[in-house]
Amino acid sequence: WDVGSYVDFVIDFIKDYGVNEVMLLGHSFGGRVIIKMHSRESLPFKVTKVILVDSAGIMPPKTKKKSWRTRYYKMGKAVLSTGIARKIAPDALENFRKKMGSADYAAASPMMRQVMVKVVNEDLEPYLPNIKCPTLLVWGVNDTATPLSDGEKMEKLIPDAGLVKLENAGHFDGSKAVAAPLDEAVEHHILLMKAGYKDTDIDRFFRIVFDRSGADWTFVCPPDYKDIPLKDKRIRAFYRDGLGVIGEFLQEMGYITGINIPKRYSRHLDVLSEDVY
Repeated sequence: WDVGSYVDFVIDFIKDYGVNEVMLLGHSFGGRVIIKMHSRESLPFKVTKVILVDSAGIMPPKTKKKSWRTRYYKMGKAVLSTGIARKIAPDALENFRKKMGSADYAAASPMMRQVMVKVVNEDLEPYLPNIKCPTLLVWGVNDTATPLSDGEKMEKLIPDAGLVKLENAGHFDGSKAVAAPLDEAVEHHILLMKAGYKDTDIDRFFRIVFDRSGADWTFVCPPDYKDIPLKDKRIRAFYRDGLGVIGEFLQEMGYITGINIPKRYSRHLDVLSEDVY
């Protein structure tokens, strides 16, 4: 699939509901789909408002460092793809790809990697002026995946757009994500130490183990979470924040799956009323 394929999917999905007017909200890749949708000459519904949150779609500027890295990757891939290299070091090519690619790319399946290559190399900037409806841009000031400069450029190119900047916010509600195959990490604290963190930093992260069948959430609310003194309110905030952050992370990784809390953590949920979950 390319971005246009996702646009077709979303259009068909909305058509099934038989609505005439919609408001569209997209985070990161979702923003790509909304922007690309406005390249179509006509749509079977009217878009009344658009909200883009840390949206992708602007191609990063080409630098000498990036050009060198691209050439280095192509040369390395060519060498490690040869028959003799595969025989001597069968895992070398995959390890090289993980080292050179983004965390999303490293975690993706081979098919999803092909999709990602198509998606990230499509410049959607020319379509931004086609968004004629009122548009709200929401951006984390510390976003490194889609930097604030992308939001500022979108504000200039979309005719009726306003930009809201969120201080101390990154691409997700939390500013960093750390991921690795299970056989490389074994335990969350080991994964964090491999990524350069201290094992005492573990409470700074929502912890999950996930695959295509679901995501198991290690549901242990830190006693100092957001400095909320009351236990029930603290766990309630942790629960709701976690659902949002984990859901966005899984979506970005290309995993459309449910979030489960294993029974061994159920005691931490006792303070929540039934209407919360």
